[in-house]
Amino acid sequence: MILLRIGYGIDRRFRFTDRIKERVPNNYGIINMEIWGYCTDQEFVVFKEKALKYSPDIVCLVLFLDDLYTTNLFSVNGGIH
Repeated sequence: MILLRIGYGIDRRFRFTDRIKERVPNNYGIINMEIWGYCTDQEFVVFKEKALKYSPDIVCLVLFLDDLYTTNLFSVNGGIH
């Protein structure tokens, strides 16, 4: 199983998930877990609370420059939370 987080507003023909479906074996399930407007920290919560139940083999997270400035990640005891 492959979990992805990308694609809001992109024509379906060009979405990453649809392009991957064309190239991977049919026995792979591909789930697009895009939630528009979420920052990296919120995506982590979704991953931890919802995506892990699928036991994914591959997880793709694509970052864009604005993700570096809009994230709400913070450091506690030297770790990212």
